[in-house]
Amino acid sequence: MRETYRFRIYSEDAHTALDPEYLKGLKPVGKFDLLIAQGVVGDALYRKLQEADRLLEESAKRSLIAVSNIQRTYTSAEIEQAQLFLLHLFDAGGSGEEYGTWYTDGVQNDNCGVFERNKRIYNPKKTKRCALSSHQVGPLRFPFQKMRKGCDIFSLWGGELVISERLAQLIEQGGFTGGRVRPIWNMGVAPKTMLDISDVPSGAELLRRAKEKGFGPTDKAFWSWLEEDAQLPLLGKALWEQMELQQSRRSKASTVGSFAQLTIQSSPLTVSDKTLFGEKQFRPGSGDSCRCAFGEVRGGMLLSQLSVIGSSWDGSDICRSDVYVGGRAGLFRPWRHLVVSKRLFDAMRQEEMRGFSFEIVEMV
Repeated sequence: MRETYRFRIYSEDAHTALDPEYLKGLKPVGKFDLLIAQGVVGDALYRKLQEADRLLEESAKRSLIAVSNIQRTYTSAEIEQAQLFLLHLFDAGGSGEEYGTWYTDGVQNDNCGVFERNKRIYNPKKTKRCALSSHQVGPLRFPFQKMRKGCDIFSLWGGELVISERLAQLIEQGGFTGGRVRPIWNMGVAPKTMLDISDVPSGAELLRRAKEKGFGPTDKAFWSWLEEDAQLPLLGKALWEQMELQQSRRSKASTVGSFAQLTIQSSPLTVSDKTLFGEKQFRPGSGDSCRCAFGEVRGGMLLSQLSVIGSSWDGSDICRSDVYVGGRAGLFRPWRHLVVSKRLFDAMRQEEMRGFSFEIVEMV
């Protein structure tokens, strides 16, 4: 494995912290007050940047690095011997939440560390709700016209995985395990009214049960009641029935160039302590982190090669890490890394699937 780096560093701090011999090799970034530093991880410049960043943190509580990128490349022999591969994905510019995808509110937790920096969420009661306890119910709603072009796999801001029709066929016809392909509700515009589930059987049943308790859709208690464990399965069924009803009213032409959501059912891969997470390249452990009954947010981004406990792999072709990265900020939600087996990786490359880069996952 060969590791190279490409950092964008702040020009003013670089001129203060670096000797002239190092500054000669740095390139300016357009009109921005940034410089590009690049090379092989561990070289003299890399070590100098690491030391300068440490001193800047100690003296001014800020970072020398604005943007960091570590590229790992492998020999053919290393790729052939690997068993698991981490896929790095692009994202589409949007969220299912914008188009009426149902996500549960999540459990209130005033000690949730992931919410400490999040000042933009509309929250009139100033309560904190655990981002990991909130989950999708029913189909993902998102307009196909806003899907990422030229990619067979990508993610949305909420961490949902979207795949092209041809990748969906590859997974289903190839018998690849660990994931489930689900239809996406192709929404033309964001809904402007409250959800009406009265036109489908499961929705009508929910309304009947609510009426027996003395409330309906105009009552605030109704919406909290829908997310109780006893009602959630029927709510999910009603949302799927709604999508099927809407699709039956559309022409077949509207499904051309379709996409699907990839959900993961395999056992999570246990990330080993060798794996580093944080907000900045030279600062593992920095930034927000949180652990509760619903899972663990390890940090803002992956800083090292992903290393997992080998015995935690159940042999599935489609997997995800047990820990999350990121936080809840507006439409963004914590997400888990996508990992695929060598068998699926080879099939995707053979069929020339597009839209991802990869790294070998270390198994310990």
